[in-house]
Amino acid sequence: MSDIDDEWQSYVSITAFTSQHTIKSYKNSHKKITTELGTPIRDASVDKIIKTIRGLTENPSSQSTLYTAVIVFRKLAGLDNDLIWKEKKALVPAQEAMRQITSASKKEYLPTMDTLKKHMNDHFFNENWRGYIINFLLINYNTRNADLDLQFVKTIHETKADKKRNYIVIRKHDFVYIRNNYKTFKKYKQKRHIFKSVPFSRAVKSFIAQHPPNTDVYLLDKNGLPINNNSVANYIKKFTYKGLTEGDYNKVAVSSITEIADLRELEKLGERRGTDLKTLIEYYNIPYNEKLWHH
Repeated sequence: MSDIDDEWQSYVSITAFTSQHTIKSYKNSHKKITTELGTPIRDASVDKIIKTIRGLTENPSSQSTLYTAVIVFRKLAGLDNDLIWKEKKALVPAQEAMRQITSASKKEYLPTMDTLKKHMNDHFFNENWRGYIINFLLINYNTRNADLDLQFVKTIHETKADKKRNYIVIRKHDFVYIRNNYKTFKKYKQKRHIFKSVPFSRAVKSFIAQHPPNTDVYLLDKNGLPINNNSVANYIKKFTYKGLTEGDYNKVAVSSITEIADLRELEKLGERRGTDLKTLIEYYNIPYNEKLWHH
């Protein structure tokens, strides 16, 4: 095993409660940085790491992501990260400026919530059950991509077989949406939502009926098996309105709440997505005014 592989494995050994999304992000960052460095992160000087990251990308958000990975691997090696943190924090103004430009340009072409719901219902009427289920969860639970990588089961007991998987439990009178693998799992732990929906019930039953009996059924599958994590985002965009991302869907949801200035609805959105209120307000540049918003 090479020193670079050994460094990666040292991280993997402490990821029992880390989401697959985070592991994948760190793996990609670690590979990019070490390929350029030619050494493990722990063996490179801070100056060389900073120079390498600046050479890899000019995008401040991408640089910040790489610095986050560096901090993790240096911390595992017992190394000081003060200078890395300083470099990462210096990127914040540029990140914010870029985010505002991106948000402004996207706002011009993003659809309304009514348009997204019509797209969802079009899937239903066209009997595209997978498309309907994906859009239902994106719209009603403000999910990220990883949250949609789930298995359908009939009992809560079955969800104990793999505690890193997401599930929808099909009960007689309702559904239980269980998320064990999502971006902020480490902070919020398992999320459970119990809900009823006649159209959703029909869609799920029809979707399952399309599969051979007595086989595991996954929402995102290829030849009956869960798709590769690297393919999830593109797979989902095949079913969204005009190929929009889950982030775009969430921007539409945030915008619709901002228009009515309802703080309680924004809090509910944050709870469903696994994002605290402060982060939502800052990230989406929401013009929150305590006196003007409904509480």
